[in-house]
Amino acid sequence: MSNNFHSVIVNNVKKEYSVYNSVQDRFFKTILKQKKNVFKALDGVSFSIQKGQCIGFLGRNGAGKSTLLKVITGVLRATEGNVESNGVIASLLELGAGFNPEMTGVENIYLNGTLLGLSRKEIDAKKTEIIEFADIGDFINQPVKNYSSGMFARLAFSVAINVKPDILIIDEVLSVGDIRFQQKSLRKLKQFKEDGKTILFVSHDIGAVRSFCDRAIWIDAGKIKLDGDVEKVTKEYVSYMEYGEISQSNDTTCKINLLDINDDETEITSSQDNGLTDTLISVNDLNVDRFGSGEVLIEKFSLKDQDGNIVNSTRGGEKLTLALHLSAAERPIKNVITGFILKNKLGQHVLGTNSLCTEPASGSFDIATGERKVIYISFTMPYLQNGEYTISPALAIGDQDEHTQVDWVHDLCLITNHTGLNDQFNSYIFSSINFGTTIVVS
Repeated sequence: MSNNFHSVIVNNVKKEYSVYNSVQDRFFKTILKQKKNVFKALDGVSFSIQKGQCIGFLGRNGAGKSTLLKVITGVLRATEGNVESNGVIASLLELGAGFNPEMTGVENIYLNGTLLGLSRKEIDAKKTEIIEFADIGDFINQPVKNYSSGMFARLAFSVAINVKPDILIIDEVLSVGDIRFQQKSLRKLKQFKEDGKTILFVSHDIGAVRSFCDRAIWIDAGKIKLDGDVEKVTKEYVSYMEYGEISQSNDTTCKINLLDINDDETEITSSQDNGLTDTLISVNDLNVDRFGSGEVLIEKFSLKDQDGNIVNSTRGGEKLTLALHLSAAERPIKNVITGFILKNKLGQHVLGTNSLCTEPASGSFDIATGERKVIYISFTMPYLQNGEYTISPALAIGDQDEHTQVDWVHDLCLITNHTGLNDQFNSYIFSSINFGTTIVVS
């Protein structure tokens, strides 16, 4: 590659397809060498991507985004122009692409690994990690033709991310699958990005592009309409898609009215188990990621509304209580901190607190040997965009500046919000809403 500072250089790439009105039209124009009608899927596209950048590609259906990525990966050959890449490219362009439907998941791991240039020994070393991340159970030994689209996405992403490519290309594949897998994948992508790798990311989700990417490229009718800072490009794209024109104002302010939300809407209480163990869900029965020293664990939980009913859906302004039942401590534990984070489908934090950050601060609490604590976290659901959200609780030992995680459970509880804010183009404007919080530890 002429410039090792870049991962990808696209130089005046064109991709054209001949268009015919009928079979007869195709025959005569081919035999008689008549002039053909041409559709330009890509028309003189040029840009370069620095190593370590995460680029979001925007554009309506048929704009040329997927065609461009297929040219970059070598799936399609450009009619004119050229693409230079520096490093191993792994791509998720279409579900099932690169998979043999008659082969099992394990066999396809070896097939895809070989296509990406890995030796069998290298694939052997990564196989367990790939299978564990995909987490599709016994289906890993079944032919992939029997897989659901979600299973395909899990296995394809797991292979692509765990073979440690230099450049990862993703085209809408992560929109398939449940929210826990989407968030687990986003955490993996963020780690991949922090390692200095390059990501090319196609999505119609403006919020995903805005939160994850450093730069955005807007493709329209096979040409680059705008290339630059992700904030500016997404703003102009939204304006164009809504109103058919580039915005003329620099004012991107959006006012959100929050209805009668009080200053002390979150309360966390730690107490002895009071026997309210009905309708509890065991954490071990769920497929969740967790980390920490494990000196005491969150064993069971429930989520209820203010009337004591179990809930899995809510609306903005509704008060909820998350009960966390802890395991018995094997030794005395002092200075325990507890808290939680409410995240959207992109893994963005929209609400969160801990027992040291509130006014008035309740501080930490102690757990005696053999004692089983129950923590009650009461909070008011913010007025947020419709969709799925997760609650991630945690326990730690120490203070705000220096502490050791004891049990952090990613995406323990799933909840669907039905507030009514569902404009897809304006989804990216909703961010963390700071509530005054009160934590009571007893």
